[in-house]
Amino acid sequence: MLDAVGVIKQVYQHARDCGAKWVLFGGDLFDRRKSIDVDTYNKIHQTILSESRDGVKSILLVGNHDQANRSGTIHALERFNSSSSCFVADDPKWWPLDKRLGVGLFTVPYYDDGEVIAAHALEGINNKPDWVKKSILLIHYGVQGAKIGPGDYVIPCELSLPMLHPDRWDIIFSGHYHIGQQIGS
Repeated sequence: MLDAVGVIKQVYQHARDCGAKWVLFGGDLFDRRKSIDVDTYNKIHQTILSESRDGVKSILLVGNHDQANRSGTIHALERFNSSSSCFVADDPKWWPLDKRLGVGLFTVPYYDDGEVIAAHALEGINNKPDWVKKSILLIHYGVQGAKIGPGDYVIPCELSLPMLHPDRWDIIFSGHYHIGQQIGS
């Protein structure tokens, strides 16, 4: 747990060092669905809220391991919501990362169906606010061609990159696979 707290603090320190205004969590803040150690939960919660109040705001996307039920209506991140600096993305929504520069983030939490993710992504880009000039999509779902595990195993999944309309987003991030990788160009 202390390793996790240390990593979170490093992320926020790096964000401050770079002059970033936001830290985005791509989902699965916790590694086990339905079973979270209370002490770990409390320390992570305290660390993120404390770091978020120190000049760098946070958006936490709900991932499948954060959910207690398949519909996502019950999740472990609800308590992280604070009115001014830490926000939980548990519904598809546009967020103004930098309204002056026109940078908008559209979040889609985990759903147990790739077509639902794709439909929300399309709805997001079709209903993009007028102030958005640079659009970022943050999802929590597997994309065809992504790899997992130490053996770079590719899991078959129904969500293909074209379903997310990458030509209409400036960048797309998925937090579902916990290995940094790039798919497409």
